[in-house]
Amino acid sequence: MPELGEVAHMAHLLTRYAKGKIVTAFSIDTADTIVFPAIVPTAKYVNQTITDVGRHGKYFWFALTTNHSAVDIVLMHFGMTGWISFNTDVDSHFFPMERSVNGKRPETYADPAKAQWPPKYTKFEVSLGNDLKFAFTDPRRLARVRFIDGIEGNIEEEAKKLEPLCRTGTDFSKPDRLSEEQFTEILEKRKVPVKALLLDQAVCTGVGNWMADEILFQARIHPMQRGNTLSPETKSLLYKCLCEVCELTVKLEADSSKFPESWLMTYRWSKRKKSDDRQTTADGYTVDFLTVGGRTSCFVPELQVYTGDDSLALQSPKSKDASKSKQPKEPKKEQESKKKMNEAQKEKRENKRKINEDIKTKDEMIRNGRVTRSRAKR
Repeated sequence: MPELGEVAHMAHLLTRYAKGKIVTAFSIDTADTIVFPAIVPTAKYVNQTITDVGRHGKYFWFALTTNHSAVDIVLMHFGMTGWISFNTDVDSHFFPMERSVNGKRPETYADPAKAQWPPKYTKFEVSLGNDLKFAFTDPRRLARVRFIDGIEGNIEEEAKKLEPLCRTGTDFSKPDRLSEEQFTEILEKRKVPVKALLLDQAVCTGVGNWMADEILFQARIHPMQRGNTLSPETKSLLYKCLCEVCELTVKLEADSSKFPESWLMTYRWSKRKKSDDRQTTADGYTVDFLTVGGRTSCFVPELQVYTGDDSLALQSPKSKDASKSKQPKEPKKEQESKKKMNEAQKEKRENKRKINEDIKTKDEMIRNGRVTRSRAKR
């Protein structure tokens, strides 16, 4: 899923290639009422100028205006697989991380948009003149595109008063973020794993799975550790790492080739089944995975030590509930011994049942006078 850095990268591309240009055509997939919660006639945007591009967390937008003070904005969220492609070569390093080779862009990767235009799964397409076009695509239809008209004043401040931005929290890559004291107060009130808190978009908007893992790794905190159990020093360190990771991710626009070598992010994309063949960091520490809040978390057990209930810390990635985790298998000899014992008990119960049935049958024959009691005894 595109996170804070990828959204910042797209906002930069739109600012560089689209801002200041006039829209000559604007078409949408009117049949898709999932990506578009409300369908509007986009013909009204033709001949309007893209005057502003902004972002907040995982949301971003471009503003359209004529000579009026009010502007219309197209508000977007990429969901899991959304993206914007241009019909010309743009300076973009983006590629889906699931196709990475140890967190790096493979040399053979090719932008699908180069194969055909408009690209497959296009949801809307904008033409800007001089044959420049861009298209919003989404194969899985988890993205959302909303059209908001008539915004006056500061676009970001006014947009944040409306749905769905009004339900988002602080963007920690920006100067107007929560203070350390405010963030610490939230940590102390919320008795949940720190990983789950970082993924809460009402608290840390824009922070996704890999960013949360990176923040916790830099702060040396186990993903399952509850925020209210952290020491004051660790809470302060967590806040510092949260701000630094968000700021640097936005500054580098999620270009993984420029991330510090000490970051965990580039080592999280190669899961190994065998414990002796797992990925290691630049310092030689083993990278491991577990499930927190339904999400697979990457961490380094030697550096991120859990101080709570060990059964939770040992939760496997495939387990939905730590209490349901598999118990270690018994030795083969003990298994065979138990099997023989069970078979012997089963045979004993069967013999006893047959004897009881034989006695019951003879008693019935005696009551019916078919045999004498002395004969029955024989």
